[in-house]
Amino acid sequence: MFLPHTTQENSTKLSKALGIKSDCGKKLKARKNIKIHSPASDDIPSEELTKIGIYIPSWLPISFRPPPWMILKDIETIVATYVYYAANDDKVHSLRTLAKSNHFSANISSFKTLCPEICVDQNVLNVFVSMLTHHERSLSDLNMNWFIPTTFSQYILDEEVSSKNMRQKYQEDFMEKVDYLRKMFVSVKEDNNHWYLVVFDFRKQKVILLDSKPDPSKEDSKELTIKRLALYIEVMLQDATFYDSKRTVVPKVSKFHVVVPDEMSVERCESFFSSNDGGIWVAQWMNECGWCDKYFSIDIDIDTRMRLALDLILHPYNLKRNVVIKSAQQNYPKIEKKCMALARK
Repeated sequence: MFLPHTTQENSTKLSKALGIKSDCGKKLKARKNIKIHSPASDDIPSEELTKIGIYIPSWLPISFRPPPWMILKDIETIVATYVYYAANDDKVHSLRTLAKSNHFSANISSFKTLCPEICVDQNVLNVFVSMLTHHERSLSDLNMNWFIPTTFSQYILDEEVSSKNMRQKYQEDFMEKVDYLRKMFVSVKEDNNHWYLVVFDFRKQKVILLDSKPDPSKEDSKELTIKRLALYIEVMLQDATFYDSKRTVVPKVSKFHVVVPDEMSVERCESFFSSNDGGIWVAQWMNECGWCDKYFSIDIDIDTRMRLALDLILHPYNLKRNVVIKSAQQNYPKIEKKCMALARK
């Protein structure tokens, strides 16, 4: 099967577009700073997006406080306060949408699952997947990496949707032609409290299992899940609309060899089985490994959850970005005034 050559330049462009500092030859670390890589909108001055100086006072009640070593811009601090201010726990506030793509949205309630030790809500991952897909397509018409919503694996494992209906549901928005396909990223939720990632590498004809919290007692279950996903995808990809050339061989996905990367990093915590960082690892793997195979070199720092929350809200692709920024700017002085008054008492 013919696959165009992928250059390091393409990889660098994708990383820069997402605000990611990545080096496939070195250990990948979570960023301590972010750069917005596209022009500010007409109604939000660029200086508001780049100025550094505000920090969240220790007396301000916030359910998820950025670590002290994170260097945040003014707008990031204001947005973090707007989302995680502890007194804003009413139902109406929790339902306000913070991030929206053409297909998915995530509200404040979903973003609160990015607080430490909480299993990440699938709406957050799906908005992230949508943004990755958008950037992949903005760099090339070929869309060589397919980032698939979480609902894909759920439909397959629940046996709710036929391969024809699944193709109609996802092909146009998240898939392209198999002729140029490099990798397909499919996230799976295990026992409703842990995410892991299955990567179908069509160049190397391998299935890479990426699990930040591998449980030996669930190995057989994972093996069966991968087989079901592989067979379903193989049947789905038999449709002629997935191909530009009639000479392209339909991939035998069910025959791909399953591998687990050696020396892969895993979740670090005092109580291993109480950690809920799986969704964060899945997001980082998708973010970093589309154009390299250094799955083992991903690392998660304590600030990764906060950085993901801010990136999703402030990314130009977020259809609710300007609305959230304005609401946060209007809200912050009120919160500050209220909390300062309480602090004086």
